[in-house]
Amino acid sequence: MSKFWGHLFLINFAVGVVTGIIQEFQFGMNWSDYSRFVGDVFGAPLAIEALLAFFMESTFIGLWIFGWERLGKKLHLACIWLVAIGTILSAFWILAANSFMQHPVGFAFKNGRAEMNDFWQLITNGQLLVEFPHVIFGAFATGAFFVAGVSAYKMMKKQDVNFFKRSFQIAMVMAVIGGFGVAFSGHSQAQYLVKTQPMKMAATEGVWEDTGSPAAWTFIGGINDKKKKNDWEVKVPYLLSFLSYSKFSGSVEGMNTLQKDYEKVYGPGNYIPPVKTSFWSFRIMVGAGMLMILFAMIGVVLAWRKRLVHATWYLRLMVPMILFPFLANSMGWIMTEIGRQPWVVFGYMQTKDAVSPNVSAGSILFSIITFSTIYAILAIVLIYLFIREIKKGPDGHEEVEENVSVDPFDKGGENLSLNELWFLLVAVLFIGFFFLEGFDFGVGMATRFLAKSSNERKMLVNTIGPFWDANEVWLITAGGAIFAAFPNWYATMFSGYYLPFVVLLLALIGRGVSFEFRGQKIQKLGSKHGIGSFSLVVYYRHSYWAYYFPHWQKECRSIKK
Repeated sequence: MSKFWGHLFLINFAVGVVTGIIQEFQFGMNWSDYSRFVGDVFGAPLAIEALLAFFMESTFIGLWIFGWERLGKKLHLACIWLVAIGTILSAFWILAANSFMQHPVGFAFKNGRAEMNDFWQLITNGQLLVEFPHVIFGAFATGAFFVAGVSAYKMMKKQDVNFFKRSFQIAMVMAVIGGFGVAFSGHSQAQYLVKTQPMKMAATEGVWEDTGSPAAWTFIGGINDKKKKNDWEVKVPYLLSFLSYSKFSGSVEGMNTLQKDYEKVYGPGNYIPPVKTSFWSFRIMVGAGMLMILFAMIGVVLAWRKRLVHATWYLRLMVPMILFPFLANSMGWIMTEIGRQPWVVFGYMQTKDAVSPNVSAGSILFSIITFSTIYAILAIVLIYLFIREIKKGPDGHEEVEENVSVDPFDKGGENLSLNELWFLLVAVLFIGFFFLEGFDFGVGMATRFLAKSSNERKMLVNTIGPFWDANEVWLITAGGAIFAAFPNWYATMFSGYYLPFVVLLLALIGRGVSFEFRGQKIQKLGSKHGIGSFSLVVYYRHSYWAYYFPHWQKECRSIKK
């Protein structure tokens, strides 16, 4: 069972790694003024995430992939558990950074910039404490419905029924836990919004004027942004008071009242977010979540009454239910980020002031179109590989031994200032990356030009297969360290060399996908020669970095002065 679902997990993990690289760079490329303003605070949890959690994930996923039949069963199982723990820790640190944008704490202004003065307050942010469980339970529900949907399809086709029946039962337990966990944690998050971001709460609920007590919840309504009112609405009495305060009394401030209050505090401007987007994204999220809970409960009942395999109508509906967690997650994040507008850091920095001033609209449009195209292609490849692996079933994942050996080793002073310490750390990370990943680049290029057969190519790739992902963490960690310690350097470098970094990111994505998909028999999509070609491009770009590294050192010293 673990091999079948593990193959699907690895396909998804591969796409997640290569697409996530862009996140590390885009703060400096597109949001350089934001990076300068809050980099000392925002960059710290991201650097910790890369240094601790992502290192942990990358290391143990490599051991898990290449440890079949080599590690003991308990040790091998521990590896994938450590990957899961590392993923949860990654979510914690990333959400710690996001929570600062929603409810900034643990900082003080110095020289016109935000600098951290209380790390403990940052990681115990009330926003983080309600946002983190909501996201984690949502992830549990997403994975559960994916497993359940695939299992339902295979049971409907009468293929490996016992195997997928067991998988479905496990998935339904997680779906119930995840579904109810999302609902209760979401309720806590809504109550926290009333205190910290009342404008977002009012926009989400379509409340233009103060409600009075008790407050009715608008189920649906006709939002009129121009007149700043709802043309029509269907309300549920008392429910908004309960959602806001866990009691059937209490009023909620309206957007028009809050707009006047914000103008007094922050000056003239429009502080009302896009109401239609906030309003409907919340309702789509809640509707999808309620359907998920309903279908999970039905699945538990059918499994308990031993009628699951014969409930064809239910199995047929569970296949498209795979999409509903993705819909709910997407709508939730749209509501979270759009509802915060016009702020990028609530109360301190507006989105219009956070962009890179030296990056043209044409460059941004080019990068958006390019990356969107790459993501669309990766999505098509991902779906194709999912379908192919699912059709194989659990019996199609046995290792096929080859007569040809593919083992490449088979012979058949003075105390430093804080700035200097940080720069030393960045230098060590880049040196580690250039040395360790440099070997990977060399082998990758060799697969393109020196390998004469598929076995020779496989031999070369196997020398770096267990290590390339972990080695790439050196680069991600170095980027996070620069963001945390030298936000001016980070913002200037990434926005100043915008197009070269776009090329670098495209090459890193292509190289990573080529590695992960090399065994999936999709050479027509470029995996056969992609490792060599993309390694050559990345090597050229990193040589460019190495050449300019002394100039960056001078920049650091000037920042210190």
